[in-house]
Amino acid sequence: MKVLKSNPFQCDMTLIQSFAIIFIAIFPVATLCFENDQGSVADDKKFDPAKDFYMYDVYDLRGNLVPLKRYKGKVSLVVNVASECGYTDQHYKGLVRLHNELVHTDRFTVLAFPCNQFGSQEPGSSTDIDQFVKRKYKVNFPMFAKIDVTGDSVPEAWKLLIAEAGKSPTWNFWKYLVDGKGHVVNAWGPWVDVDDIKEAILDAVEEVTPLDLPYQAHHDDQEHEHEEL
Repeated sequence: MKVLKSNPFQCDMTLIQSFAIIFIAIFPVATLCFENDQGSVADDKKFDPAKDFYMYDVYDLRGNLVPLKRYKGKVSLVVNVASECGYTDQHYKGLVRLHNELVHTDRFTVLAFPCNQFGSQEPGSSTDIDQFVKRKYKVNFPMFAKIDVTGDSVPEAWKLLIAEAGKSPTWNFWKYLVDGKGHVVNAWGPWVDVDDIKEAILDAVEEVTPLDLPYQAHHDDQEHEHEEL
């Protein structure tokens, strides 16, 4: 009676073919998930036309109420910042460099919101934060009061950013790119350097039309002040 012996090479080839089929099936999905994790916003994202980022009011570091509509018409890079994070140095330097390069266009601004929710890395007071960023980084873009970006106390303006981007901050220095009409066009986590998103920002700035420019928002504010007087 002959004993049939299995061919180990044939078994190995069958196993390799099985792995190859699984890889081909999974790779496109994995790639899509990785690309989405970089923060890009879907092209077919539907926005609520009745709402935009610039319709809300926020508080600055001095406790003054600031209507975000004063920035409407500009492209804004909205960032949750922290003073004691491993990403602090490279991000503040990159944000200041970017703001200084584009501020003369009157079509771009950085809007920074301190947050202490991740690693308790923004523990200081508003005064501490203001002194730190001005002394160490010569920050000259708007800095706002400390906020929560996750949980039940997220400001309405940030709720809109998160809803439109489909991404909630998971650490410090998430960056949301908002167009002149107040809608999110892109978002990136802290692992993406400011210099690496410059091209996307320049493209957004290029799309700003003269009718979008923010002088009208300033004019509206001034008219409202005169009415109150």
